[in-house]
Amino acid sequence: MSLMQVFLLSFWQVQRLWCVAKPNVPADTLQEAMDYACGEGGADCEEIMPHGNCFYPDTVVAHASYAFNSYWQKTKRNGGTCAFGGTAMLINADPMSCRLSYHMDMMHKINWLLQTILFLQFGT
Repeated sequence: MSLMQVFLLSFWQVQRLWCVAKPNVPADTLQEAMDYACGEGGADCEEIMPHGNCFYPDTVVAHASYAFNSYWQKTKRNGGTCAFGGTAMLINADPMSCRLSYHMDMMHKINWLLQTILFLQFGT
């Protein structure tokens, strides 16, 4: 394996990590850590607001995971950590991005709409 292949492999592996909330942490503790991430920490938390694409599932663990990962992805190259006082952990399996599921849901709706239009227009 060439040096470039090793570099690309290690770069790819680093990019495949997510910072998520530990599910066994009490909700009030997670909420405090999420408040930091979304406030002083500078995480982009718009998507987990009631009007956002990632509001559901509406749980503290889901919202904290989104906030923690947003913070960590923005700060890891400058020394940011995935710690949040012991409330977070790194995982290497994609927790299924809410945006992906949102867009997949939209694609199903668009597909259904197109099929309905075709049926109404052509009867097939």
